[in-house]
Amino acid sequence: MAACVSTPCRHIRRRGLGLGENLSIGGIAKHAAGLMAAFWIGVALSALPLASEEKTSSIAPEKAKFTQTGLASFYSAGGKTASGRKHSPGEFYGAHRSLAFGSRVRVTHLASGKEVVVTITDRGPFRRGRIIDISREAANALGITKLGVAKVQIALVD
Repeated sequence: MAACVSTPCRHIRRRGLGLGENLSIGGIAKHAAGLMAAFWIGVALSALPLASEEKTSSIAPEKAKFTQTGLASFYSAGGKTASGRKHSPGEFYGAHRSLAFGSRVRVTHLASGKEVVVTITDRGPFRRGRIIDISREAANALGITKLGVAKVQIALVD
């Protein structure tokens, strides 16, 4: 095998390339350099936008807003909430585990399509599987008071 370093090697043939020539170490290096060049050209071309992307690139995509889908329940708050606020009757408010107090959230009842906007003033719900607790007034507007629990989608409102 030592002879293969300086003379054309008869042991290695270019198979699959359509050339039946002998391959030397220099030929292998050239072939490897060609593959590397093709690789980097492919990487550079993959960074270019596609024709369909060019048409929409002038429109800046909106930031993804917070949305969540799951179960909602309702409650009647008595006394102060976690935010230190006391509720007045007829107010649409809600409790969420992580949204900031004062955030406004659109709650959509998925079965009926009805929507209400509530203000987050409390923490909760503390039952597994539920994503939001809403006031009885908001639940009446959505039509979920008889159900007790309903599947909803919530979205942060600006």
